[in-house]
Amino acid sequence: MAASLARSLWYLPTLTSLFNFFPNDNSTIYSPPQEMNPSNQVFDFVIVGGGTAGSVVASRLSEDPNISVLLLEAGGPESQEAQIPAVAQYLQLSELDWQYKSIPSSTSCLAMNDNSCNLPRGKVLGGSSSINLMLYVRGNRNDFDQWETLGNNGWGFDDILKYFKKSEDNKDSTYAQNEAYHGVGGLQKIKQPSWKTRLANTFLDAGKELGYSVHDINAENQTGFMFPQAFYDKGSRFSSSRSFLMPVKHRSNLFIQLHTLVTKVILDDTHRAHKVVYERENENFTVVASKEIILCGGAFGTPHLLMLSGIGPSRHLINVGIKPLIDLPVGRNLQDHVAGQLPFVINKGLTLKRSRLESLASVYQYTLFGSGPLSTLGGVEGLAFIHTKYSNTSLNWPDIEFQFVSGNYASDSGRYIRHTINLKDEYWDSYLKPLSEVEACTIQVKLLRPRSRGFVELASSNPKEMPKIVTNYMEEQSDARTLIEGMKIAKTLANTKLGARLYNRPIKGCKDYRIHSDKYWECFLRHITLTIYHYSGTAKMGPYWDPDAVVNPELRVYGTFGLRVVDASIFPTIPSGNTNAAVMMVAEKASDMIKEFWNKNYGAFESETPERKTDSESFSKLQFFRKHFLRKQTLNKLKNKSFYPISKKAKFSFRDLYNSINFQTRDQEVAKSHNTISLSSLLKQGLKPNNKSVSGANVTNKYKNPEPWNVSYISSLIRSSKNKLENDFSVHRLLKNLWKTSPFNQTNDTLTIKEYDSNMTENALNESSIETEFELKNFTAENFTTNSTTEESNDNNWELEHEDL
Repeated sequence: MAASLARSLWYLPTLTSLFNFFPNDNSTIYSPPQEMNPSNQVFDFVIVGGGTAGSVVASRLSEDPNISVLLLEAGGPESQEAQIPAVAQYLQLSELDWQYKSIPSSTSCLAMNDNSCNLPRGKVLGGSSSINLMLYVRGNRNDFDQWETLGNNGWGFDDILKYFKKSEDNKDSTYAQNEAYHGVGGLQKIKQPSWKTRLANTFLDAGKELGYSVHDINAENQTGFMFPQAFYDKGSRFSSSRSFLMPVKHRSNLFIQLHTLVTKVILDDTHRAHKVVYERENENFTVVASKEIILCGGAFGTPHLLMLSGIGPSRHLINVGIKPLIDLPVGRNLQDHVAGQLPFVINKGLTLKRSRLESLASVYQYTLFGSGPLSTLGGVEGLAFIHTKYSNTSLNWPDIEFQFVSGNYASDSGRYIRHTINLKDEYWDSYLKPLSEVEACTIQVKLLRPRSRGFVELASSNPKEMPKIVTNYMEEQSDARTLIEGMKIAKTLANTKLGARLYNRPIKGCKDYRIHSDKYWECFLRHITLTIYHYSGTAKMGPYWDPDAVVNPELRVYGTFGLRVVDASIFPTIPSGNTNAAVMMVAEKASDMIKEFWNKNYGAFESETPERKTDSESFSKLQFFRKHFLRKQTLNKLKNKSFYPISKKAKFSFRDLYNSINFQTRDQEVAKSHNTISLSSLLKQGLKPNNKSVSGANVTNKYKNPEPWNVSYISSLIRSSKNKLENDFSVHRLLKNLWKTSPFNQTNDTLTIKEYDSNMTENALNESSIETEFELKNFTAENFTTNSTTEESNDNNWELEHEDL
C-alpha cells in the first residue's frame, strides 16, 4: 500500500523539496520534541495518547513549571506531507494510521472486502487531527444540554461554550466578530480555505433554492448551509499537536515519548492507578505517576487499554484470560456517524479530478501561495445541516448533515481512494469505475444521531493484537429510515442551480429493487456503508446512578483513584457534527477541572494525593444509593409478595441479599467487606448449573473468594423463582424492575439528586432496614449451601440467557 501511495502522489517529493527551498513557519512542525530522560521515571501526570485530547491536556497542564508531564504516543511525528489538506484521504492505510477494521457484518459494509469497513485512526503525534479532513464543527446546543440532562452537571452548552472559544483563534473576521460564539487569540487556528471551485458557490445557491439560509452553523442556528471552517491556516493543516505542543515542546517540564506502546495501567490494592507499563524498541518499561494517569487513546485505544488493565466487563475479561479488577461496561455504547454517498454528474469541467489536482501548476500554486486545488479540505467545499420528516424542526436540532465534495470516490482513477474504503473489486468495476471517466461531484449524507450502538472487545490478552470492533451500523431500523430520507433530500439538489444529474447506475446486489425506491436506498446504504470516522462513547460519562457509565462527570474512572479518561470515548451521546472540535473542548474543560481540583483541595501539587478523598466520596454515593434505595424497594416488594426469589429455608439480611443480586458490580468493596461474592459475578465467571466440572473450590482458588458456593443450589433457587414468576425472573430483571421505580427515572418526579441525598439520613437507612418480620438475618455462604441437594433440578439443559447476565 505504501508503494501504491508513492505512485499515486508522485508530486509529494517535489512539494517536499519546495517546502525546504522556500522557508516558512511550518518548519517548527518537524523538529523533534523533548523526550524523557530514562533516569527520570516519576512524573506528576502521565498522559497516554498524543492525539487531539492528549496534546491539549499536555500543553495546558505543563503551563505550570512546577508540574512534570509525560506524554506517551504510539506513533511518530507528523510528516510534511500530512500538512497538505487535499491529500488527507491518502494518509489512511499509511504508517500514520492504526488501520483498524470492523468485525465482518451481515447488515452493513456488504460491498467491502470481507464485509468489513476500514476504521482509520491517527497513529501519530496529533492523532486523528493529523490525518482527518480538518472540518471545524462543534455540534448542536441540544447535544450538550442533553448530556447535562443525563446527569452530567457542568456539561450543558452554556457551561462548555467558553472552552470552544478558549481554544479558538478564528482568522475569519466575519465570524470572529461574533464574540458571543467565537474566540480569537487561542492556540488553535480556525479558518475557511480561501480557494474554492465554482461548484462550492453553486452548492450554497442550491441550498438557498431549497429554502435554507447560508450562515455560521457554529453559532446560534445550526440548520442551514455554509462554506466549511477548518483547523487550518495559510493553506496548511493545523493539527492539535502543531497548535498545542510544538509551540511549547521545549518546556523543561514537558516530556514527549514517541513510538511508545502503552500495554497496561497498574492499580495497587486500593485501586489507585499509579504505574504505566509501556513497550519501546522491543523493551518493556514502567513509569510512575505520582498524581494522575490520564487516558487519551480515543474510542478504540482507551477501552482497549482499560480492559487490558483489568477494568471492564468481568465475564469478557475472564474469557480472554485477564483477571477482572473492576467490573464496568467498558467498550459498550460505541457510536459513529454512518453515511451514504450520492454521486452527481455535471457537464462542466469544474471538479477535482486527478489531472487537475496533480498538475505542476497546482503544485507550484500551493507551494508559493498556499492556494489552489491542493489547499482544499480533501475536496470538501460545503456543509449543510437539514431536517428530515423524523426530526422536530422547532427544536433546531437537524438530524442529517451533508458534506459536499467537488470530486468522487473514483476521482483518482481507482489508484488509492477505493482501497481506503476497502471496496471489493466487483463493486469498483460495476459501479464506481465509470465515474472516473466523467466530471462528478458527491454529497455525503451523514446520520447525526444514530440510535444503533456497537461495542469494542479484546481479541486476546495480547496488547499488540487489535481489538474486536463491532459497529452495528443501522442495527436500529430507524437509522436506516432517517438516512433514506436524507438521500431523498440530497437527490432533489439535482433539480436546483447545482445543475447536475444523479448518477443512476444501480449497484450490484440491489438490482432486484426499483431504483431510488426506499428498499433500494436501504440496500444501497447497507452495501456501500461509509464511516465519517467519529467513533465515540466507549467509556461513557455518567452520574453514579447510571449503570452504563464508566467515568463520572469529572472524568474519573469509577472505582479507581488517580485515573481519568479524556477523549471521545467519554461522550454519552455523539454530538451532531464532526467530533474533533468537541474532543478539544472536552480536553480544555478536563485540564481546568484537573488544575482546579489539585489547587483547591491540596494546593498546587502537594506530594500526598487527594484523589482518594474525592473519588471515595463519589463512590460512597454510589454505594449509598444502591445499599439503601434498592434494599428498601426489595423489602416493599417482598412485603407485597410480588416475588420471593430465595428459598424459605434461607435466612439472610437485606445487605447480603443486595450483595448477592447486585449485577452492577462496581460496588465490589461492599461485597468484599461482607465476605461474599455477588451472584452476578459468579454467573459472569461462566458457571452454569449443568456444568458439573466447575465447583466453588475452583472459584476460591482462582479468584481468592473467601467461601465456596454451591452452584446447584444457586441454580435451583433461580429456576424455582423463574417457574413461580412464569419465567420472568432473573438477576438482571430483578434489578431492572427495581430501577424502574427509582425517583431518578420518573419523568414526572421533581425530586432532585441533592434533595434525595439530603433526605436519605442515617435514621431513614436504619428504618428501612427492619428485618425481623421475615427473619431475614445472617445470610452467609454457609447458610446458602444448606440442603442444596434436595432442590437440585434434573433439567441439565437449563441455561441463563445472555440478557440475564
